[in-house]
Amino acid sequence: DLPAYVEKIEGVVFDMLLTEWRELEGDFLTSTQELFQWQRAEQAEFSGGLHGIQSRFVKFLQRPDDKQREIDAFVQRFNDFSEEYPEMRKQDETKAELHQRVDDLQVKLQGMVESARAKSLDLLRETEESGWVEAHVDVVAAQVQHLVRLEVKRYHAASQLLSDFYFAAMGAGLPEAKPSPPTINALDGQEEQQAEVPDPKAKAKAKAKGKAAADEPEEKLDPNARKRKYVPSSTNEETGETTAARWEFPFLQDLVSQAKGAVWRLEEYAPPAVAEKLAPAEAAAAPKAKGKAKAAPKADAKGAAKDDSLDEPPEPTSPLYVDLQQALLAERVTFAHRLATIHRWAHRILLNLSAGAKDVFDQCRDWALLRREKELESVEGLVDILKEQVEGNPPELINARLTLEGPHLHRHPNVRLQLPAPEVCPPSVEAVVPYRWEISHLDSLLEAVGGATEAYGAARGYAPTRCLLQVLGRLTQDSGAVLAAKEPARVPRNWLAYDHDHLENVVGIFDQDPLKGSVDCVEFFFHLGFLHSPAAWPSVPDLLEVRKFLEPLAPEGATWPNFWVSPDDFAKLPLFKRAPSKEAGSAFDRAAAQLR
Repeated sequence: DLPAYVEKIEGVVFDMLLTEWRELEGDFLTSTQELFQWQRAEQAEFSGGLHGIQSRFVKFLQRPDDKQREIDAFVQRFNDFSEEYPEMRKQDETKAELHQRVDDLQVKLQGMVESARAKSLDLLRETEESGWVEAHVDVVAAQVQHLVRLEVKRYHAASQLLSDFYFAAMGAGLPEAKPSPPTINALDGQEEQQAEVPDPKAKAKAKAKGKAAADEPEEKLDPNARKRKYVPSSTNEETGETTAARWEFPFLQDLVSQAKGAVWRLEEYAPPAVAEKLAPAEAAAAPKAKGKAKAAPKADAKGAAKDDSLDEPPEPTSPLYVDLQQALLAERVTFAHRLATIHRWAHRILLNLSAGAKDVFDQCRDWALLRREKELESVEGLVDILKEQVEGNPPELINARLTLEGPHLHRHPNVRLQLPAPEVCPPSVEAVVPYRWEISHLDSLLEAVGGATEAYGAARGYAPTRCLLQVLGRLTQDSGAVLAAKEPARVPRNWLAYDHDHLENVVGIFDQDPLKGSVDCVEFFFHLGFLHSPAAWPSVPDLLEVRKFLEPLAPEGATWPNFWVSPDDFAKLPLFKRAPSKEAGSAFDRAAAQLR
């Protein structure tokens, strides 16, 4: 039936009720949206702050110290002493002294670790006592209080709107607006004091109690304790039950209690006619009450009650008034439910904030203690390494660098503190074969042939046949048992048995026309070098490669092959490209030696 009553409401009253509803809805939605935006920004700032605390604390834990300097100085002194007095390292007294120095280094490093741990815990304590978490608790508490105030304001405006609507529908006129509820404040720690009229009886009671009660100091409550309080775990001595530690937030219950004080009380129905008749009577009784005693108003009230006009039977309660009371009761239930929801939501937010901050601080404290433990283990590992070095037999220097990077001990084998001993590289030696001319034999023969050629005045590159035969005879001669007159063998061992006829036949092979009586030394040495050599004779493709290599070296105006090449260019000839560069079991490169 309510739509029918709505249509009967006058236009001015209808517009006023509509304006009240729009203002109620708009203000509540806008204020609530702003509040939750503020709350989300606060949560993001708090989470970022916790992350920043962890990051800065980890960075503080990893700060550099002087442990590495002490280690480097000890290693340097140890190596200097070992180099200067290597024999003393074997003595027991020296080892005992070195062990004592290692123990002193351990004590010094442990002191540095303990000092770093104390500084880390001091920093963490300063962070906990800085009031940063309490400031965020204050912000969340202010948000909760503001939300309760919005809810009280909404409830009061909704109840006033219901009352105005139903009274307008009953045609009884708009009721007098109820005063706004008092401002809710549960965070200041001070209860609002109302002005009270001095009561003589109260003063007499205070004097009867004596001055002791007046002299007692008032207990001052910590403002932070009103908002947040940590209750440690406790055990009941009688039952043995243990109560877990918990966080309490006393101001939440105070907020809810103050908000419930704004609830509208249900009133009995008073017909409009009776109300109109009571109004003049009360107005007439008011001036008389000023000049009479307290009993006079009572008598007037009784006289007024005896008025015949008021003895009429009361009018029946309007159904709309009953609906109004039911609507107000339903609004009260909704209001109580929303307060309970706000209480649970605020408790969860504050609990997550407090527990999260406590977990972060506990984690940082665990990090500091764990780093101390790991650093002490690293120091012990370093001491073990140094003592093993002291007891080493034979005594050795500390060659690998030792670093203590925070809780990590590193031994760098590739970072050497001393130059390594040079490796012994044996000289390359040509394999000795009794029937092959070695490079040393060819060098001796070249030197002897060169001197004899100059003595005879022969053309460049040519030697007389007689000269070459005499040189070979002298190199291959055997002095028999006269060891003192015997020259070192400068020819292959098998050639020592050749007589003059054999040598003459060998030289005669190279004595050909048109230069009869002389031998081409280059051709002769080439044949001796390739005789039984691991490098085979050059093939036709090899000779073509040699020509391709030499043709660009021809000077301007010269024709192939009438030009000279330098010794360096000659040593680069690809004559032995297909030949193995090294003999089996030897590091000697005969091919390159022959070209030289």
